[in-house]
Amino acid sequence: MRLLPAAILLFSGSAWAQSPPPSTCNATQILSVDNFAAGGPANSLGGIARISWCDFEFPAPTTQLTSVLVHGRPAFITLQQTEPTSPVTSVILHGYPSYVPRQIVVQLPNLMATTDSASLELLRGAQTVASTSVQIQEFAPGIFTMDGTPNGPAVAWSSPMNYIVQGNPARPGQVVTLFCEGLGPTFPFVPAGSVPSGMAISTTFPQIYVGNQLAPVILSRLSSSSGTPSAAGVYEVSFVVPALSSGNQPIYLTIGGQTSNAATLAVTQ
Repeated sequence: MRLLPAAILLFSGSAWAQSPPPSTCNATQILSVDNFAAGGPANSLGGIARISWCDFEFPAPTTQLTSVLVHGRPAFITLQQTEPTSPVTSVILHGYPSYVPRQIVVQLPNLMATTDSASLELLRGAQTVASTSVQIQEFAPGIFTMDGTPNGPAVAWSSPMNYIVQGNPARPGQVVTLFCEGLGPTFPFVPAGSVPSGMAISTTFPQIYVGNQLAPVILSRLSSSSGTPSAAGVYEVSFVVPALSSGNQPIYLTIGGQTSNAATLAVTQ
């Protein structure tokens, strides 16, 4: 069965604890806002970001976090939320009591200008409980991986809808679809928090390198899966595997002068 883009977020989220933020905090604060697939501070309009933050209320806050705003516009949950267009309504806890860092995953809004210092606020009702600045670019590519680490096995599939794994490696000349984020605008435009009902093609196609060889890209588009939780912000890039030796080959992509994380792809001759 084909991997639903919604499941990509669950795959990638499975390794959150592998690179945890500091174990304790001494104030209510945002620790980091990272590109969910690639890691690091570079995020894109409509990209998927992981927010690590401290809620320094003991033993627990009386009111849950209710929303995330980026320059006054709502960010949308992309993990463990059934309504793709609903604001954040809950947080994912990584320990107890409440001063242990928490993490949530959101899709950033895409109806705003790119900026190196966009404000990001966490709110309870109308009250801002933590804020920071976040780097927003037009492109901030990231490849989703099976283990949630930036350099792990890429989430990719091939006809007839099989995962590319050690037991089912890709072959030269085969068409493979790679799941990514941060590939910029599409036509038609799709607002953040929404999943396209049809084709939403990237206005700029990425370049994909497998084993440091350029792979011909056939199609780059936003996923149109209706899987739950939301697949909003997930791109599918289909390409032809170049002639390579057998083994785990590095795979990465470039777009708009930006380079993604380098994942791996199992290949056989």
